Amino acid sequence: MTDNQKDLAELVKTCRTNERIARQLFEIETSILALRSYEDLFERLLRLIEEKFDIPHVWISLVDDRKILPVIGILRSAPPLAARLNVIRRKTILSLLGGNADPTLVNNNLKPYYRLFPKNEKY
Repeated sequence: MTDNQKDLAELVKTCRTNERIARQLFEIETSILALRSYEDLFERLLRLIEEKFDIPHVWISLVDDRKILPVIGILRSAPPLAARLNVIRRKTILSLLGGNADPTLVNNNLKPYYRLFPKNEKY
């Protein structure tokens, strides 16, 4: 197999993977569109992410902001969600992400990112 053929095969494989991920995200999106409460939305979203992507530990990290205090209160009062909720200071999240709003993938040196985990949960 030539280098061009290998590159093409890798590109096709990547496209198929991206198509599968897009399909899974679309299924999640369509499943949550009709939900009418924050509690239902986050419960279903967490469950579907676990199921569709086979991720064993999924939680929500929200920036502590006055504007969303009612949402944070609702999530904290829902037992299945309270244990999977982390509220983090804006300054902390910005320091972790370096002020960059782009998605970040981290596989090494994870200790600083433990601040994103829900309290009393260590994975």
